[in-house]
Amino acid sequence: MDIPLYIFLIPYGAIIIFIAVWSLFCFYHLVKFGFFDFVGRLNALLFIGLCVIVIGLTIFLLKNVPWLESISSDTLLPGITDVFDPPTNY
Repeated sequence: MDIPLYIFLIPYGAIIIFIAVWSLFCFYHLVKFGFFDFVGRLNALLFIGLCVIVIGLTIFLLKNVPWLESISSDTLLPGITDVFDPPTNY
């Protein structure tokens, strides 16, 4: 059985969407309630900067992956194919 690599992008995309919505919610509250002094502005700047770094690092690490290739179950679990074969010596 072959598993295409792009299948792993589906849960990854769902996680990224969840984190993006959660981050927008948090950033809204950070700007609304904590943007009055220098520390609040510094927190907002750090939050945006870290988000940009994480997104950039993710794109950099995933850009060279051949997403159209498949992983064979024989490659992942090589010993599992001969589990149900009868023994050759009695």
